Amino acid sequence: MSIVIPTLTNVTAWEFPEDAEAGKAALLEHWTQPSPVETWLRAYAFTMGELATAIIQAAKVAPQHVYVDKSQYQAETEMQALCKTVAETPNVDLTIGTSPAGAGFIAHTKAFVDRDGNCWEGATNFSESAWHQVNTALQFVSPEWRDLIVAGFNRDVAYAWSSEASLQIMSKEPVLAVV
Repeated sequence: MSIVIPTLTNVTAWEFPEDAEAGKAALLEHWTQPSPVETWLRAYAFTMGELATAIIQAAKVAPQHVYVDKSQYQAETEMQALCKTVAETPNVDLTIGTSPAGAGFIAHTKAFVDRDGNCWEGATNFSESAWHQVNTALQFVSPEWRDLIVAGFNRDVAYAWSSEASLQIMSKEPVLAVV
């Protein structure tokens, strides 16, 4: 579904690897700010220990929702350990899945949105090496984009739990959050 975003504001763009430190710092700042808010994160790769720690800390204040790609989870022992740690954290739900188009397709998104409409969309994975690759990322504010991403996130979570339940490491299906 395409949308028109009439209220896109506060856009910051990074070009990696030149902006690696600034982009990484901006990403982590979202979860380490004094008052973190409910956030939905989709990750193709999720091997950044700093990001996992920041999500765990933010969950002490606000719910955190994470969706990671099956292929990366199954192939990466580092990612498996991080996912298990995050999934065991109170106030965090973590879903492992593919695409609702079928298990042969990946969940390739690298993004987050939060309840306040803050958004991150990028080509860069959430891994240490990604910041040194030729990648880009945008950070902006858009309630319309947030709503679209949360709706898609919830669709993907529902699909993963109904069609890919064997992939899940949490003991029960998360309650789908709405904004």
